[in-house]
Amino acid sequence: MCGGLPLAIKSLGQHLRKKFSQDEWMKILETDMWRLSDRDHSINSVLRLSYHNLPSSLKCCFAYCSIFPKGYRFKKDELIKLWMAEGMLKCCGSDKSEEEFGNEIFCDLESISFFQQSFDEIFGTYEYYVMHDLVNDLTKSVSGEFCMQIEGVKVHCISVRTRHIWCSLRSNCVDKLLEPICELRGLRSLILEGNGAKLIRNNVQHDLFSRLTSLRMLSFKHCDLSELVDEISNLKLLHLPSNFSKLINLRHLELPYVTKIPTHIGKLENLRALPYFFVEKQKGYDLKELKKLNHLQGKIYIEGLGNVIDPTDAVTANLKDKKYLEELHMNFCDRIEEMDESIVESNVSVLEALQPNRNLKRLTISRYKGNSFPNWLRGCHLPNLVSLELRSCEICSLLPPLGQLPFLKELRISDCNGIKIIGKEFYGNNSIIVPFRSLEVLKFEQLENWEEWLFIEEFPLLKELEIRNCPKLKRALPQHLPSLEKLKIVCCNELEASIPKAFW
Repeated sequence: MCGGLPLAIKSLGQHLRKKFSQDEWMKILETDMWRLSDRDHSINSVLRLSYHNLPSSLKCCFAYCSIFPKGYRFKKDELIKLWMAEGMLKCCGSDKSEEEFGNEIFCDLESISFFQQSFDEIFGTYEYYVMHDLVNDLTKSVSGEFCMQIEGVKVHCISVRTRHIWCSLRSNCVDKLLEPICELRGLRSLILEGNGAKLIRNNVQHDLFSRLTSLRMLSFKHCDLSELVDEISNLKLLHLPSNFSKLINLRHLELPYVTKIPTHIGKLENLRALPYFFVEKQKGYDLKELKKLNHLQGKIYIEGLGNVIDPTDAVTANLKDKKYLEELHMNFCDRIEEMDESIVESNVSVLEALQPNRNLKRLTISRYKGNSFPNWLRGCHLPNLVSLELRSCEICSLLPPLGQLPFLKELRISDCNGIKIIGKEFYGNNSIIVPFRSLEVLKFEQLENWEEWLFIEEFPLLKELEIRNCPKLKRALPQHLPSLEKLKIVCCNELEASIPKAFW
């Protein structure tokens, strides 16, 4: 029955554990699924039975995975985004978000061993997943012509019914691989994977972006886009063609780390995923392209905010209404020109205008040249924030009232050399709310001018405290830290030799 295959035994066991009556077990034993046809002789009968008994929503998402070649490693959140881009996670009459529904489907497929964790020897983690070769064969059996992988130097017989393609650009015949793909007007997913710089001729680029208007997901994974050229649309280093904005149905765009965003990307109003957004030097108005991208989900890195001069452009970007974003990284970058009062005022006004949505969970602000933090960086505006990092905010002398963030668990402050004293402003003035009532991890690093830490209230749940490279800090540490488990002090030579009572 299982052919001695451990994977099949495990899959069958997981399937049977959900059946609670003798009749249900007998139906499985007597099903015709055990008798394989000639066409399916390579598909293990137990795996086929497990697939046959899946709900339709799981079948659809599983079949989509036939786009991946054998041995392909993928991340959980990346696959869920692909399902979302294809509209596979619509929950009619349900309060669940698409991410929650996708997570349930993924876990269900993992529970029957269709997805298995893959150990990363470099990082020592199980961040990636993989499908067994037999499971991969099953995906191809059930998806038919709708999904396809292209490897090698030639493309053979692409069906007009093909909707999803994974294509390796590891050969030197990139144009030959892409030309037939451009004829598939109904293509919805295109994943292009490379291992370095690839050149794509102008006419092929034009066809790719002007013909494939049904694309919902487009990925240039591990491709060095800095070598793309397009003389017709004035494409230079790290550009995409200007006619890129014709892909109005695009929902998921995966780019490598580039420094120029496609022109008119703001027209892609259905976009759900955009990892990076760069504001060009001398063209800070580009930030307005974010105005209508209110379906963006997950996380986004916004780079070059120091190039924004007019705060109304930041207001137009409308971050406050991007309610599905959960993680935001705002980098102002270093200015080459000498700092002056106008730059400071500009940074303050721009950051104040970039108020995020209330659902945000993780926030990083780096290389900010303003002299004060925004008014929205407090509990009433960011009630769901769990992680915050303030990095290289060099001329801010006072920290915002971070103690009023009700669910903040991790706080890291580094390279903020304008800070000399951390006092009552750090905790907030609300006498009703216990400051930092959820904080578990607190790290201070490279605060070169920090001299004194005033303890008005202490941290009931703090488990980890780290102070590193703060050479002028003199006053002793907080003494009442009942939950402290880990304390690390490095290169703080002036700090009084005192250990919190939690370590007595």
